Amino acid sequence: MVIRVMMLMVLLFVNNANAFFWGSKKLLFLSHFQ
Repeated sequence: MVIRVMMLMVLLFVNNANAFFWGSKKLLFLSHFQ
């Protein structure tokens, strides 16, 4: 049970980090072309 919760938390953290990474890349890309 505890392992399942930890895995869910890790998956959520990875998803958030991935979204933040792509969002910052997109912002850098857009600001470069202005």
